Amino acid sequence: MQQARESVKVAANGFHGQLRAALSDSNTPSRLPALLALCRQEEPEVEIRLTEVPLSQQIKGLRDDLYDVGFARPDECR
Repeated sequence: MQQARESVKVAANGFHGQLRAALSDSNTPSRLPALLALCRQEEPEVEIRLTEVPLSQQIKGLRDDLYDVGFARPDECR
């Protein structure tokens, strides 16, 4: 969790001008559209890249710094 927070902070401060987010297999959190709209409003110069991947690949990608943040349903993480 701390790594994700730090990655988001770095991305918001202009690191490569983008936030790389991974969504776990067809998982679109119900609040994601509102979050993306808020990000666009508050940080319009930061490009948000969404990638849909299996949960195992998402976790590996977060560890390998391929993604800055990942979204998964709680029941998937067990």
